[in-house]
Amino acid sequence: MLRHQQIKEQHELSVLTSFISFLSTDGKDAQLIARPDPPDAIVTIDGRKTWIEITDAYFSEEVAKRITAFTANNKSITNVNTEVNREVNGFLKNCNSYATEASYSDTLLNVILGKFSKATIKNIALTQGPGILLVGIYSPYATAEELIISESKKINTAIQDQAQLFTHIYIYQNNENGHSFYPIL
Repeated sequence: MLRHQQIKEQHELSVLTSFISFLSTDGKDAQLIARPDPPDAIVTIDGRKTWIEITDAYFSEEVAKRITAFTANNKSITNVNTEVNREVNGFLKNCNSYATEASYSDTLLNVILGKFSKATIKNIALTQGPGILLVGIYSPYATAEELIISESKKINTAIQDQAQLFTHIYIYQNNENGHSFYPIL
């Protein structure tokens, strides 16, 4: 079994690889330069150097613990009362939790706003300029495409008065080929 930090690094590398592939299908030349942590990556996109931060929005703390601790040998999943049944393709099938669709909307917004208040992110943006934020969606209530439709305006309104730490914000979800990305900002 892997340690939690190793799983986190592999997850981030997988997301970065998918994001670079996504950008290349859009005609952009993207290259991974470094993984300093923080930020999660330094990249060039069409010759312009920028940085990427990756975070995830789980629909409940219990599911986050189940998913992230499941394969880590240094994390415990005791005292987690939520039953999570996962399909083979990695999407959530049945989730018995007190979370609701409305509370997930708030969770997604709070995860994004949390990055705007993080001192390390502010310092990186101050020294390197604004970067790119990638937010993973882990919810049984909606797909990333549906969340773009229902939440983009709310998220953009909430961040309009924040310091410009990110030039782009994408939400992403797992798919059969890696990840799908959808721009919010």
